[in-house]
Amino acid sequence: MTHSHGTLFKVPGCHVDHLQLEDTAALQSLLEKSSDYSQLVTGSPPGLSAAYSLLTDYPEGKTPNDKFVIGISTELKYLIGVLDVIRDYPAQHEWWLGLLLFDPKYRGQGLGRQAYRAFEQWVSQQGAQRVCLGIVEQNQRAHQFWQTMGFEAVEKRHASRFGNVEHVVIVMERTLTRQATPSP
Repeated sequence: MTHSHGTLFKVPGCHVDHLQLEDTAALQSLLEKSSDYSQLVTGSPPGLSAAYSLLTDYPEGKTPNDKFVIGISTELKYLIGVLDVIRDYPAQHEWWLGLLLFDPKYRGQGLGRQAYRAFEQWVSQQGAQRVCLGIVEQNQRAHQFWQTMGFEAVEKRHASRFGNVEHVVIVMERTLTRQATPSP
């Protein structure tokens, strides 16, 4: 990946860094601890190359410079969450949020809300006008979470296959208000 390793935005009490290939083992560990998500979406635990794929896969027409896999760590640098996003996808000024996932031990503490709000301010400063995402219809907790974050369902895509499971995917989006760039 070609991004510099470093903080993109701040989440209180956490380190937020752009993950690199050298972070593959820590990311794989997080995905395995959070295998309930993979089980729901694909019908199986994360594969041995799940972290590598998350770090390196991006849509056709995009480049590694458009992909951000953002790690959220404790003060001791223990990876507890990940946020995966593609810039200017599916359209210019839209960012596709592919994943926001936390270690089950850290869920229900408001970290997802804090991380998303900080992320939203950052992407707004990068020129984003809208954040889009897709959730599988069976993931009611995610649907409720994103609704409380101000997202609205805009489309249902039928017969989307993930691993061994076929899903209806609800596409949601949130239009952003332009944030003023903070002064140094």
